Amino acid sequence: MSILTNLITTSGNTPKENNGFIKELAATLKKTGEIFWFASSLALFIVMGPFSAVAVIPALFSLGSEKYRSRMREPETV
Repeated sequence: MSILTNLITTSGNTPKENNGFIKELAATLKKTGEIFWFASSLALFIVMGPFSAVAVIPALFSLGSEKYRSRMREPETV
């Protein structure tokens, strides 16, 4: 998103009377992009957070059980 806003603000082909509008548009795009990525990251964290904990905690306990511990061996020293 910053490449697009940088391209818009530094474009030398724009007339001087539209330069203020383009800078406002670039600032609005930048703020909108930041809000979008924050909201999508927060939503994914909220949705995936509980499901990943439900999957990981039983897996850790099952790996630590005697059934799997008997098959695990320490690596040989070099």
